[in-house]
Amino acid sequence: MIRLTDIGGAQLQYPLPTGVAPGGVQLDVQPWRAQVYVDGAYVGVVDDFKGYYRHLELGAGPHVIMIVMPDYDPLIVDMLVSPGQVTTYRGTLNLASRH
Repeated sequence: MIRLTDIGGAQLQYPLPTGVAPGGVQLDVQPWRAQVYVDGAYVGVVDDFKGYYRHLELGAGPHVIMIVMPDYDPLIVDMLVSPGQVTTYRGTLNLASRH
């Protein structure tokens, strides 16, 4: 597990009220085989969350989404998930530079 403090995780200044509807994130990121972590926990690969009906359901509020794959630079996104809404994130992992 990756700790949020290691990647600058978002924190709410005030907690959300209980019973707030979850939201979602649809990932349109290449490569589709890249691993996805949310708030430090592994949740699957990009391909699992690339369609509107196959989005990543998350509690409303701030989250840190990290997408990683060997030989690529990690993609780290601070995302504010809105209750009852699905947001699409588009991006591409860059090949890591070799020194």
